[in-house]
Amino acid sequence: MKPSTRPEARRFDAIIVGRRVAGCAMAIHLTRAGFSVAVVERDVVPSDTLSTHLIQDVSLFAELGVLREVMACGAPPLREIALHIDGVDLSTSNPDRPWLCLRRISLDAVLSAAVNRTGALVFEQTAVVDLLRSGDRVSGVVVQAPDGTRRELHASLVIGADGRNSTVGRLVGARKYDITHNERTAYWGYYAGVPMANSFHFSRRGRDLMLVAPCDQGMTLVAGQPPLDDERDWRDPAVLESVATELVAPLRGVLSRATLVGEVRAVRRMDGFFRDAAGPGWALVGDAGHFKDIVVGQGICDALRQASALSKRLVPLLRAEPSVVDAALQGWWRERDADARPMYWMAQDLGRVETDVLDQEVLRLIAGSARHRRRLQQVLAHHRPATDVNGMKVQISAMARALLRPSVSVAELRRAVGGGVERQRERLSPQRRAAALPAVRVVGNISGIPAQQGSPQWSG
Repeated sequence: MKPSTRPEARRFDAIIVGRRVAGCAMAIHLTRAGFSVAVVERDVVPSDTLSTHLIQDVSLFAELGVLREVMACGAPPLREIALHIDGVDLSTSNPDRPWLCLRRISLDAVLSAAVNRTGALVFEQTAVVDLLRSGDRVSGVVVQAPDGTRRELHASLVIGADGRNSTVGRLVGARKYDITHNERTAYWGYYAGVPMANSFHFSRRGRDLMLVAPCDQGMTLVAGQPPLDDERDWRDPAVLESVATELVAPLRGVLSRATLVGEVRAVRRMDGFFRDAAGPGWALVGDAGHFKDIVVGQGICDALRQASALSKRLVPLLRAEPSVVDAALQGWWRERDADARPMYWMAQDLGRVETDVLDQEVLRLIAGSARHRRRLQQVLAHHRPATDVNGMKVQISAMARALLRPSVSVAELRRAVGGGVERQRERLSPQRRAAALPAVRVVGNISGIPAQQGSPQWSG
């Protein structure tokens, strides 16, 4: 039997698809500003989900009014950042702005409860199956309940906050651009009974890479990112534990006595991308619009920053004329890309399996100064631009230092420089840059059909 559609329809200022970090943050910002909001979530939340765990800027939760609840989850403040990359010690302390490592099932519970308190109407275990259109604009969604019943929800704006495989992104035909392919996979587990200091550990040695940190509920996250072609069975806890104890000194002699809670989790394909961030009557936020290599653990804070930035543009004018809202969305799209792109490429570089002598020299240059190490920590927390530690000035200094190092041959350095230049040329190619601009579209024309003379357009 074909699922029925209820005749009654509801109208909102905004419909948010997705009730995880980005979706909850958007709902909180907009409802506090007095807008009517519906949140549609296909799953039960909170529940386990693929995600990074690091939170490098807890002030983002203060902006949402949930900092106290987040801290009450029990994740200890991480005031020491231990970074060891191919024998180079880049560690630094972070007493004033500690990081957190928080499991998503705990974080999502806090954010979902906060959304419930705002008065937003939440449709849980409800899937978006189609979009509504008014003329050329997206004007709402068709949702389906678990029993197959369908209904229409109307809104001035539909916001997709529904993850990497965004339904909203697919239905509007949002392009992907600046696509990168991950060179590493990821395996992680939670261990109880690990006596270690409240520090975040990032250790890369050769082809192996480990991230370790105490998180909430007295557990410790142990995560490995081996190359895609690694033949070891990382789902076997013994493999994960063996590499972890080899690369992360505080785990030696203690991880073997700890208890793995649940099983080792895994994800293999994590291609990075940007998607068109907005169009007539719609926008994408969080992983729905942009996803980078998880090695830098930026996903949670990216989602919070994007939701904050988009809300600030929308709040003054969400009920304004569509052309005014469209201009704001297009401006936010450019803002998102400008903010995300430097860290996007830095994440890809950190996740590369093969490194060269220039990479090593940049690390030594940073490690040689407490100021530079602190700057790296600030870059990873998104408080400084990534170019502060990998920009042209740093690269030139590293090349000069490498030329003076007897162990580095001119041929090695030439290959390293050539590889770096080629990567930059590819990233800045006219074809890639053209794809990174907002597409020329008729306002509301999802299909991209050429505009009639005099009609407004989306334009880069």
